[in-house]
Amino acid sequence: MPPMVSVPAMQVGRLWVVFSSLDDRALLARHHSERLGG
Repeated sequence: MPPMVSVPAMQVGRLWVVFSSLDDRALLARHHSERLGG
């Protein structure tokens, strides 16, 4: 793999990790709000 391709790939992986963590946080918040709502 050329270096020019590996750098954007790393950035994409980092963005995917950030977005996945945000999605998990949103799911946890929704589940918590549903539990509080009864």
